[in-house]
Amino acid sequence: MSEGTSLHLDRQVRQANAAVVAVQMLVDAARATQRAYDAQVAHPRGRPPTFAARIDAALTEWVAAEAEQTLARQAQAGGW
Repeated sequence: MSEGTSLHLDRQVRQANAAVVAVQMLVDAARATQRAYDAQVAHPRGRPPTFAARIDAALTEWVAAEAEQTLARQAQAGGW
């Protein structure tokens, strides 16, 4: 494998790792927001936020990011 390809694959793995971390933070933030809302003694008027949908969307992004991370690692390891 050429050094240019190796550097490209290293960058892809770093980007995939960063994406997974970012999405994990998104999931954690969504869950923390729900916990904070649930901990309030008096809830604001109106409909409650759609926490489940937000968390589900973040989890879907997390699964996709982890799949990309796996593919990048396999490509780096020469699995293709």
